Amino acid sequence: MKDFNDFPKVVELQLHNLCNSNCIICPYSSINETKGFMPIELFKKIIDECSKHSIERIIPYLNNEPFLDMEYISKLQYIRKKMPKVEIEVSTNVSVLDEEKIRDLEMVGITELRLSVFGFFEETHKKMMPGISYKRVMKNLMLISSYFRDSSCLVSITMIDNGKINDKEFKAMEKMAQD
Repeated sequence: MKDFNDFPKVVELQLHNLCNSNCIICPYSSINETKGFMPIELFKKIIDECSKHSIERIIPYLNNEPFLDMEYISKLQYIRKKMPKVEIEVSTNVSVLDEEKIRDLEMVGITELRLSVFGFFEETHKKMMPGISYKRVMKNLMLISSYFRDSSCLVSITMIDNGKINDKEFKAMEKMAQD
C-alpha cells in the first residue's frame, strides 16, 4: 500500500502578476486588472514550509514574466539555499534578461529553463509578442546558449502552434536550438 503525504510534491506559486509581452495567445491583459507582488514575508513563509517536506519540484512563476521582479534571482537563491536538492523550473519570455541575470540564473543551479519565444522570424515574433523586442530576445537566446551550454539544466524553447506560424519557422527555431 502506498503511503500518501498531504503535502504536495510539486509547488507552483505566483510571485507577482506582471507581464510585458502582450502575447496574442494569452488572456493576461483581460484578467489582470490589479498588479502586485507577493510580500517577501509570505514568500519566505511558503518556502520555509516547503523546506520541511519532501518537495520534488518548485515552479516560482505562473502567468507572468518572472524577471520583471528585480528580486527574482535572490528569491531563486533563497529557494536553493533552503532546498538544495529540489528541482527548480523557470520560464521566461527572455525579454528583460541581460548577461548578469543570465549568469546569476545559471549559478543558482536551476533544473529546467523554459524559453517562451512565439516566433523565430521577426515579423511573426512581433505579431505574437508585440510588447517585447525581437532583437533583444534573440541576443539573449545566444547569451543563454553560451552560459547554459555545459549546464545540466534542461533548456527548452516553447513555441505555440496557433496557425500563425508556418512549418519553416518551427524548423528554423529547432535548428537554432540544436546548434
